[in-house]
Amino acid sequence: MILLGEGSERETLQALARQCGIAARVDLAGFVGNPFPFLARCAVFVLPSLWEGFALVVLEALACGAAIVATDCPGLPRELLGFGKFGRSVPVDDVGSMVAAIQELMWSSPDRAALVEQARKYSIQNTARQYLELVDGLMARGRGSVRSIERS
Repeated sequence: MILLGEGSERETLQALARQCGIAARVDLAGFVGNPFPFLARCAVFVLPSLWEGFALVVLEALACGAAIVATDCPGLPRELLGFGKFGRSVPVDDVGSMVAAIQELMWSSPDRAALVEQARKYSIQNTARQYLELVDGLMARGRGSVRSIERS
């Protein structure tokens, strides 16, 4: 198991790994400038957050074709995972559900092309196009109401 990132709980995690007898199988890699090679090769990407803003890391994992388990925390993880179609979403603080979802995905082969396609929905190009369509629609409605006022 490889854990990427750095935080204040590093020593606690190391002690827990030793206590559980798995210290030799846990690599606390710390900060990694380019996590994409890890995401592309991982068996399961796990996001056990209590809350997320946008959960960009879920999109990054999808773009790499990774199987994903994320907590159903405030933010967008569940939506980004297509409400279960592209990964598993489990309740926050439900360790049993998290373990079951990880085990399920460990022995399955995700449709990597479908995961990458889901990530593409949120690309800069698609997001900009959707934004421009929204603005165009709002402007069209605004002009329509102005025309109806002019006719009165």
